Amino acid sequence: MLVATALPRSIAFEFDGFTSRMESPKGFSSPVRSRLENWSPNRFQTGSELEAKIVTAAERREHALELKKALARQESRADAVKKRETEAAAKLQTEIDAKVAEALAR
Repeated sequence: MLVATALPRSIAFEFDGFTSRMESPKGFSSPVRSRLENWSPNRFQTGSELEAKIVTAAERREHALELKKALARQESRADAVKKRETEAAAKLQTEIDAKVAEALAR
């Protein structure tokens, strides 16, 4: 990697050899790195942790579906009630119109 400075005369530095020597030796485990890996939310999970995570996600999904089904049933009941009310109102209106017509005919 070459870096040019903002001096009037450009100077280039070569960092590739320097950074490649900074790698840790094989088999070396940094305690800080291991603590960060354990703390990290994206860390590798064991089989039981993954299974528990999948089970809780499935339970949440089922719960959400049950709520949606209950809401759909409630909305369909509300639609049925509105339909019955409009039919009853229409029937009552025809009865009233018939009585008014009969009264006017006398």
